[in-house]
Amino acid sequence: RIEIISVLCAIVVGIVATLVLIIIRRSKVSISDRCGPKYPLFSVLLRDGWEDEDGGYVTEDLTYPSGTFWKANGSVFGCPCSVKSCIRKCCPPDHDFYPYSVTCIESNTSYFKPLKHQVYSKPSNSQAVEDLVPISVEDNHFSILYGDACGKNGQFLKEPDQYVEDRTFLLEDGRMMTMDRNHLYLDQSQYCLESFSGSDVIHTMECFEDQTELVIQKREGWVFLLLASGMIVSVPFFLATFLVYALLPQLQNLHGKSLMCHVMSLMVAYVCLAIVQIGKEGISMKFCVTLSFIVQFTFLASFFWLNVMCFDIWWVFSGLMPPHGSIKEAEHKKFLVYSAYAWGMPFFISIISAIMEFLPAIPGTYIKPEFGIDRCWFKGADAQVLYFYLPIGVLVFANVTMFSTTSCRLKAHTSNTKMLQSEDSRRHHDNERQRFNLYLKLFVVMGVTWVMELVSFVVGGSKLIWLASDICNTLQGLLIFLMFVCKPRILLLIRQRFSP
Repeated sequence: RIEIISVLCAIVVGIVATLVLIIIRRSKVSISDRCGPKYPLFSVLLRDGWEDEDGGYVTEDLTYPSGTFWKANGSVFGCPCSVKSCIRKCCPPDHDFYPYSVTCIESNTSYFKPLKHQVYSKPSNSQAVEDLVPISVEDNHFSILYGDACGKNGQFLKEPDQYVEDRTFLLEDGRMMTMDRNHLYLDQSQYCLESFSGSDVIHTMECFEDQTELVIQKREGWVFLLLASGMIVSVPFFLATFLVYALLPQLQNLHGKSLMCHVMSLMVAYVCLAIVQIGKEGISMKFCVTLSFIVQFTFLASFFWLNVMCFDIWWVFSGLMPPHGSIKEAEHKKFLVYSAYAWGMPFFISIISAIMEFLPAIPGTYIKPEFGIDRCWFKGADAQVLYFYLPIGVLVFANVTMFSTTSCRLKAHTSNTKMLQSEDSRRHHDNERQRFNLYLKLFVVMGVTWVMELVSFVVGGSKLIWLASDICNTLQGLLIFLMFVCKPRILLLIRQRFSP
């Protein structure tokens, strides 16, 4: 039928459109791909080398395959990070820091060839400093970049002897692991290593953050507090909606049970998000990862239950074969099927996320959630799209299509109903029409605000720009309570249930 084809087309479009987001968001160029005239800070001048018959460039220290070196003004520049793991030295070769300053001076000693710095190996399924393992590497394990990459933002000296939070750990891939969860890893554009003249200790210099971004973060600090407050306000309204539908027998139908599951999912998600927003650095790593999985599962479950409600009203007006048996028995069977779908799919996605996160056999090149690294959520945009926005985008597209086709069917039903003589037929049609209007409002509340969330995710920019949609998202508990509880019929049932 045309309706089924439309829904399937919407799902396909949703998958394609959301996958495009992955391509758009993969905008950050990896360190190994930063090669060429555009990236002079990731190149070194090559002397006394020659090109081999395979198109590579051979030097005493390293052979650069084709594509990992470039030429300009008669000189040849190599990209060592494109060949193997690399680190960054703050000063030029045969230089180090003048004592008590960060000025580079000539020196006859070198602690970089071989590197006199402890190197660590990190299990792929762990983000905890405690799980790091000291290892020995070959003298030529790292290639070396030279010079400060911080630019106008400047850099500061890490002092682990005085401050525990300043401890850093050089990983075998050349990244630096820190004690700061918000900046757990520093790549070669965010740190450099150097020793002070007369000392054999190699120190870590870290780049200051972009000053413009720091100003924006300070301005947006109150925004995070506002959004956390909105979530806290929503929680009692979610709970009130759930209790009203749980305590009134007249609302214990398929519609009521589906709404209860939807509301319960959102309530748990909002509680966890509020904890994350308020707790911030006080949350342990394990608790942070646990909260991330709960938020992922519950938000996905809320969208799958919304999809169930959209599908159910679409089914009613589609003219497809209704289930056999009594209405109560049919609704019970449908609820079991809906529950298996709406709880099972988020659970399946969460299981896949957990496997990708914790299974050591998964290669590091695969997209992993990496919960708890930068925050209590996905670390990278790719993972956020793949494990969260992709299923949400597909569901939103499917819901839009089902509502569109249902609206057309509803218009046709309305014309036919006017000619019906049966009072029961007209009453049944009016009830279904009211239910459609309620679901439409619910979809607008969730669908439109989350479409804005997707747009803000792709476009980026300051959170102040998207403040209106974010506030609507945080106040969904209040909006759902007003739509589904503050109705004359529901209020009358509440009075009859609790009045003496």
